[in-house]
Amino acid sequence: MRITACVGDYAEKSYSVPGVDLPVFCAEELCFCIKENAFLLDASLMGDPIVKWLDKQCGLHDLADNLGVLLRQGVGLSVFVLTILQYVGLYDGTTMREVEQLLKMGAGLSQLEKRKKQIDFLLHKKNYQAAVCGYQELIRLWEEKDRTKESLPGIGCLADIWHNLAIAQSGLMEFDQAAEGFLKAYLLNQDRTEAFNYGAAMKLALPKQEYEAFLAEKGHLYFDEYELNSRIQNLLMEWEQSPEASLLSRMRELCETGETEGFAKEAQRIIGRMKESYRSGQISID
Repeated sequence: MRITACVGDYAEKSYSVPGVDLPVFCAEELCFCIKENAFLLDASLMGDPIVKWLDKQCGLHDLADNLGVLLRQGVGLSVFVLTILQYVGLYDGTTMREVEQLLKMGAGLSQLEKRKKQIDFLLHKKNYQAAVCGYQELIRLWEEKDRTKESLPGIGCLADIWHNLAIAQSGLMEFDQAAEGFLKAYLLNQDRTEAFNYGAAMKLALPKQEYEAFLAEKGHLYFDEYELNSRIQNLLMEWEQSPEASLLSRMRELCETGETEGFAKEAQRIIGRMKESYRSGQISID
């Protein structure tokens, strides 16, 4: 067990982190919020409100003084944020360097683009349900900004949102909805890969007879069936050579041969690895 001593006081009044709109009540909560939402942070964090809150509510007078000096010097966001993280000491150097990198990557991006980057991270970690909700929220925000004639990123960004939404839905086996997302992406960017993704999703979503009717009616307008089947066969070959396929085969063999003790032991090993992966934010079951 790792114990972290609290730094400063627990505030009577919370501080709402700009760009995140999440209330925090102590320095540790502030650091956690910064780490988890680094892509959403911008220069609006750097101001008197956070300095006064750390000083008056948390009793961190030295930290507040240091931040006040940095504000007068006109430092960048990453210096300001790392000063807070280093003072509180909640994270190690590796984590702080990761936060610094995220801040640099997010510099110059709009709030919508920053939000997309955060959701992309959820998708990368295979948190599919959260990613689906996030991308759907982004699409609604995009449509609202478009109606009000607000500035938006290039159309390629919207195509990427639809593509990533479809990937997340595929991860949830929602292939009919994924097909819609791939088609939307294709119509926006005319990337042939999206057309093949659309065809593959429809092939997985529809019964054979319905798929053949779809293919004859309009599927041929988007992709070549022979090339699609060739791509699918290549993917199947890659799957058969993967560690996951080997693991599944081993588990199936133990089950079919009635080796319940071996099956249970292997299952416990996998669960243990998945728990470790969850804690570290990585996905691995081999």
